[in-house]
Amino acid sequence: MAPSRHVGGSPRAPLVGAGGAMKSPLHPLALPHTPFGRGPPPPAALLHRHAGPRSASPPPHPHCPLPPPPPPPPPPHHTHARPHAHGPPRRDRSAASLEMAASDQELMLRSWRRDGRAIALGAALGVLVLVLVAAAAALLGAGPGPRPPRDPFASMRDVLRGSFIPRHFNATWLPGGHLYFLDEHEQPTLMKMKKQGDAVFAYNLISNESMQTIRKLVWAFAFIPSPDAKYILVKHDIHPMDPSTDTEMQMELVDVATQRLQPVEGPRGRRIQQAIWAPRGNSFAFVQRNDVFYVPSAGDRPLKALRVTHDGEFGRIYNGLPSWSYKVEVFKDDPAMWFSPDGTYLAYGSFDESAVGTVVITEYFPPRRKGPYPNNITLRYPMPGTALPQASLWLLNTQAAVACGEAHPVRLVVPHELQGGERTALLGGARWATSSELAAVWSNRVQDVLKVAVYNASTGALDEVAYSLAARDGGAVDLRARPLFSRDGLRVVLAEPLLGSAAFGSSAAAARPPADHDAEGEDAPVYDGPRLLLLRRRRDARAHTVLARGPVAVRAPLAWDEEAHRVYFLGSGRGEPGQQFLYSVPDGAEGAPHAPRCESCALWMPHTRARACLFAAASFPPDHPPRFFALSCLGPAVPESAIFAVPAANDTGPLERGPVLAWDAQPRLRARVAAVVLPWEARAELLLRRGRRARVRLWLPPNYDVAKAKYPLLLDMNEEWDGAQRSSERFNVDWRAHLAANRSVVYAVVAAGNGPPHKGIGQDDVDDQLEAIRELVERFNYIDAARVAVWGWSRGGYLAAMTMARDATRTVRCAIAVSPVVSWNHYHALYAERYLHLPTPDDNAAGYARADLTAHAEGFRGKRLLLIHGTHDLSVHLRHSLNLARELQRRDIPFEFQVYPDVGHGFATVWPHYYRKMERFLEECFPID
Repeated sequence: MAPSRHVGGSPRAPLVGAGGAMKSPLHPLALPHTPFGRGPPPPAALLHRHAGPRSASPPPHPHCPLPPPPPPPPPPHHTHARPHAHGPPRRDRSAASLEMAASDQELMLRSWRRDGRAIALGAALGVLVLVLVAAAAALLGAGPGPRPPRDPFASMRDVLRGSFIPRHFNATWLPGGHLYFLDEHEQPTLMKMKKQGDAVFAYNLISNESMQTIRKLVWAFAFIPSPDAKYILVKHDIHPMDPSTDTEMQMELVDVATQRLQPVEGPRGRRIQQAIWAPRGNSFAFVQRNDVFYVPSAGDRPLKALRVTHDGEFGRIYNGLPSWSYKVEVFKDDPAMWFSPDGTYLAYGSFDESAVGTVVITEYFPPRRKGPYPNNITLRYPMPGTALPQASLWLLNTQAAVACGEAHPVRLVVPHELQGGERTALLGGARWATSSELAAVWSNRVQDVLKVAVYNASTGALDEVAYSLAARDGGAVDLRARPLFSRDGLRVVLAEPLLGSAAFGSSAAAARPPADHDAEGEDAPVYDGPRLLLLRRRRDARAHTVLARGPVAVRAPLAWDEEAHRVYFLGSGRGEPGQQFLYSVPDGAEGAPHAPRCESCALWMPHTRARACLFAAASFPPDHPPRFFALSCLGPAVPESAIFAVPAANDTGPLERGPVLAWDAQPRLRARVAAVVLPWEARAELLLRRGRRARVRLWLPPNYDVAKAKYPLLLDMNEEWDGAQRSSERFNVDWRAHLAANRSVVYAVVAAGNGPPHKGIGQDDVDDQLEAIRELVERFNYIDAARVAVWGWSRGGYLAAMTMARDATRTVRCAIAVSPVVSWNHYHALYAERYLHLPTPDDNAAGYARADLTAHAEGFRGKRLLLIHGTHDLSVHLRHSLNLARELQRRDIPFEFQVYPDVGHGFATVWPHYYRKMERFLEECFPID
């Protein structure tokens, strides 16, 4: 049964207790969902409702070791954290420790859950099934060993085609707790959430006739509703521009009441780069040709667009959207425009790249250019020690601008500590504290000093620096910090904005400013990561209260329920950076720091049991207080999403309860995964030199036999310094699963999680990887010490190449370096200077020289290296691989070099050839099954 629909009006009927399946999802390679943008259709279980909490006790945890090992004594070097009263599930470290892993039984093993249902196909087939089951039981009853496959693993073609890519939560919260999404027919739909137990209404915002008109447009890819749901902004006809601004598009406004369409136009036609709605009503701002425009009402016919800036220019000045340099390192896909909560003010960033040096990228076969000559693209690209983009922050009173018919924005000053001389202030973003106060995040050039400045919107004056942080010992601040303000703006919750060794190492305490309250003694966290801070305005900018204690690294505060006095945030598992949970903590300074309460651990979903979700994501509506939230369990099993009610103020602990609304269980993907054999997974922990810890995750062949076979080892170096990316518990079926299941390769990720050493990329981080590799080879007899390879992409490509080059024991025989950074002097300054500072003699020129791959070229002699690079790589230019190739050729050291013409950093257009090339290289390096 599909949702009831009523075009352009009130809902026709409540969706109560209905069930049934929706139509098939979009193609799995469709664009990933962005807020309000194209996403998968509404879920198959969209109408499934749960009346309340389940009464049944939770079943056993699905990720226990198989088979259960006998409990060994704990290793002498390992210290257990005190268990939290309401903490997330924690793996048994004694069973997972590599000190104890003398045999296969001492690993924490798990396989993907299988749907045990079989389909009766007839008597003869039934007999065959019984025979197979009996044989399997006999094999399994003999003890640990090879696992008999039920079905073949999906082909690499299926993996590349996206057959195992899950859908993401495709709805966006609007004020009032309403959800906006595209239904199974890709029509914009609004769902009105009432309080728990009441009816849920959904209706389409655009009629079938209007949708037919819209579908005639060239690929309408995003439908963005105004906060009052009276208008829909339709984005279509997207096409690329110069690499700095990526794309332009056309936009149409749909009047929900009349179903009429009108184009969004500026003085230079209909090509628009970006648009955002104000938080209230239907005013909006857009960017055209790098200039900002303000539209006071979407209902005006024709639209009245007020020009805010006049100096925008491609390749030089960007207003309202980040320049390419800021986009890739700071803003990502976010615009650089911020409306005040009531829409009275519009703040925007401006980025001047006039002084930034350029590189030339050649398109050898330009698709839109005729003639015999290639096309050269000029890209502004700051390198370490050279000029950076100049960022500035501006503020416009929209009401005053409309009244006088012209805009007079005011430039906001940078905190004086970051001004003057050759100092360059970096803008991390902005957020409104109240309707009349704007908070902005600034840092110095090398990103070891951060300040949160608060401005008075009516005067444009800098009122105060609400927070100040100076990281030391090689740490870096996080420019992407997003403070969360109380409704009165006087209190601030912030995830401690630290990166690198200042956030994940023994130097963390020294890098932090003094706190009013902090964890001490045996309550101090075993895993040291960013903490949740409570700031109070009008005080010392370095003074704060630590709200959350325990071995949890805080990643992002999401919502503040001031009625219940709780702050909700995403954080790591207890000492496990690869896990992520939704937590809450009291917002009061009294009794702080508090033990975080794991909210996602106790929530039930139709297919994900409580405490079985090891990687959660959540979103809250922009309401005070929030009444609902969306929770997505992203792993380790097939992801699913549901809507839950926010716990009441009198709840004293996490309640094991079901969702208000089940959203998407992805049954087709579950069936697809259940039909194939996936690798076993193993986890362990290493204690490295100087007390460093490394977490190891391995994918083992489904039929591995430790007594009879030895397997090649391939290490994935694509790990971030906090150890939270490739080793995460997110569901993923990709090349690693293919290699382990089909090619009998042991695939491993080693996450040290200690951050880069002080100004020393390519030193201790490489030593950690080498030490971990040797430990793995020595301790596991099913790993063939003669067949060890590493691979990585981008920074991971650098790490893979450097690991093999510096391996004096020749344990690593082969390396695949994809788009590697070879010389950090030639990489992006905002990234390189964050960890290496400046390449000057009085700063860290020596660190840059030590980190250069060409300085270690002799280490490749007698080993096998495959370089892969695309000529259209805007992030890591082809120059890097050419630099290493030149040095190897000069030294007469053989290597392989695969170049992809006109292919960018991600290789998406050549994936089949790209992966087959790497497999063929591994086959030549060492025989694989």
